Amino acid sequence: MIIQLEYGSIELNIPSGIHPIFDSSIHLANIIDIMPGDRVLDLGCGSGILSIAAAKKGADLIISTDIDEEAIKTTMSNASLNGCSHKITTLRGSWYGPLKDTVHEKGNIKFDVIMATPPQTPGPYDFGPRYGGPDGIRHFLPIIEGAPLFLDPVRGRLWLIAISLVDMAAIMGLLKKRFQVVSVVDKTKRPFTPQEYEKMGNGLFEYLSIQHSRGRCEFAMDESGHYYFMTLYIRASGIIL
Repeated sequence: MIIQLEYGSIELNIPSGIHPIFDSSIHLANIIDIMPGDRVLDLGCGSGILSIAAAKKGADLIISTDIDEEAIKTTMSNASLNGCSHKITTLRGSWYGPLKDTVHEKGNIKFDVIMATPPQTPGPYDFGPRYGGPDGIRHFLPIIEGAPLFLDPVRGRLWLIAISLVDMAAIMGLLKKRFQVVSVVDKTKRPFTPQEYEKMGNGLFEYLSIQHSRGRCEFAMDESGHYYFMTLYIRASGIIL
């Protein structure tokens, strides 16, 4: 597939089993403030779209991590396809784990940008790769807690995608404990159907409805009677030491 971005195009081959590319990742690739010369960490790189976008925006160094070996191979294959493999290093493991356990040839790096789009759909049980824990924040916890250790204390910024089905108050609370400035840079509308979530796991839409009634999950219905939730693009900066 060829993805058209505001600053050029990216060509991607996505094998079966690799996390599909959602519109939210394409939107993040357009709006993220990566500058020429930046050092970037892509947590959960998947197909490599955000790593390649960072390279095309001028980042000098991108380290891409993923727990899935096939995702690591796909990211490097797509980086080669787009002529930027010399800028991208892949490490296999969960979130920051590969950086802690691997002595990288470039030494102790502090990143200008960390970006992550973690699995986050809430549910009463583990229903698969999109599961984010009972309130959706399971994977946000290690990402947010670990970010200050790896971000440049002056220039560093953390970018996250979060959907309004998760407990957003909890996520914003975590971010504000670690960063001085936390802002929702943009929001996009994501339509869905109850059947979409029932296919992920039996009783999942009912669970989301209960979470909604408790104020821990936000979705709504438009004038046409279709459900939707919001996708939030969050930027955090100013590490609190």
